[in-house]
Amino acid sequence: VELAEFQRMQEGHGGWAGQMSEALKRFGKVTSVLGSGDVRVVYPNKKTWIINPAALAKVPSFSVGDTVRVISDEAEMRSLQEGHGGWVDDMRSSLGKVGRVKLTDEDADVKIEVWGQSWTYNPYCLKPAPGERLSESQTTGDSEGGGFSMGLMTLLEG
Repeated sequence: VELAEFQRMQEGHGGWAGQMSEALKRFGKVTSVLGSGDVRVVYPNKKTWIINPAALAKVPSFSVGDTVRVISDEAEMRSLQEGHGGWVDDMRSSLGKVGRVKLTDEDADVKIEVWGQSWTYNPYCLKPAPGERLSESQTTGDSEGGGFSMGLMTLLEG
């Protein structure tokens, strides 16, 4: 939601305060639903706001060990990463790849490992990928794919 739209949506739903603009790029936690249907949301900075539920989006929730796929669209990811660990050019190698969740933090950012590299992602950059093979385990050795398949090695060892 853009700022002007958020301000308009707040009319009759708890009102607008200038500091609420901080909530646009932050994740908060719904602590209660009021009789009016509006929701009370607390943010990591400990500020609590009454928000029109139409202005909110559910944040994907991930747990340590989950398998996830990184979105493929670089421009979208760059935009989503603002305020969520930022963009590093090396992250380009993770686009469209499958990794495993290593950590989640208090504002819902997710640290995953892909191809032996770990980065912190906005959860909107990730999609659940249960049952998919990890991209990091497709090959070991050179990045051109000339190494052994880790999946095959696991089968042979097990």
